[in-house]
Amino acid sequence: MLTDEILKYFPEGYKGTIIEIGAGFPKMGNPIFGLREKGWNIISIEPNPVFCAEYKALKYPILKYACYSEDAGEMDFIVTPNGLSASMLV
Repeated sequence: MLTDEILKYFPEGYKGTIIEIGAGFPKMGNPIFGLREKGWNIISIEPNPVFCAEYKALKYPILKYACYSEDAGEMDFIVTPNGLSASMLV
């Protein structure tokens, strides 16, 4: 589990801050959810409005942004109909 891999680098009881880019689901399948349970501050960044709504419902902070490799101004964000596969900028 990723939480355990991260925690082994810090003293017991340590509570840090981590930036999660492409947060996905807040609980199910989220590899760092265990850090939140241990009191870590998680800055989550996610463009998919479905995932963002789940974070908001749980009162977890979420930043709704998407990233692209070029400074292209504003772009459309296409959410895949299958919530488990990749969405994209077009």
